[in-house]
Amino acid sequence: MMMRLSDEFGFNISTFHHALEAWKIPKQMKDRNIAIATFADLWGYKWEAYDASVWASKILYDAGVNLIMKSDHPVTHARFLLYEAAKAAHYGLADQAAIASITTNPAKAAGIDSHIGMIKFNYDADIVIWAKDPLLLWAQPDKVFIDGELLVDNKITTINTESHVFT
Repeated sequence: MMMRLSDEFGFNISTFHHALEAWKIPKQMKDRNIAIATFADLWGYKWEAYDASVWASKILYDAGVNLIMKSDHPVTHARFLLYEAAKAAHYGLADQAAIASITTNPAKAAGIDSHIGMIKFNYDADIVIWAKDPLLLWAQPDKVFIDGELLVDNKITTINTESHVFT
């Protein structure tokens, strides 16, 4: 219905939020360049969530849709976005795509990816350094920099050289 309204009244849709059934029409999302902000595995908790799928993230990503993991603050607190990404990876989403779903992709959908969403010269970035794969449930940040200030320093003694490097 919203896509028909956007056609009729000439406005663009940037992102559908929640979008628990968007995995059923990935081509339409891709063709219209509509991002999907969804949950990794939130299904069956109410009537309109019965057709959600734990494979939705992978299906949408594989179709070329700008995929965003979201919270439903305060029900699903925003501090658990990395956990949403980890669950999506568990259900088949590539690790890089899972990390991008909470960093680069939301910035792109909001139209502010010219200065946030990745670590790049002249970009604003808060940085978290991990010694382990951040998609592991037990991984904890070793260092956290916000606005250039070191706020968390867990004194890394060894760095796992096989850990992932994400952009």
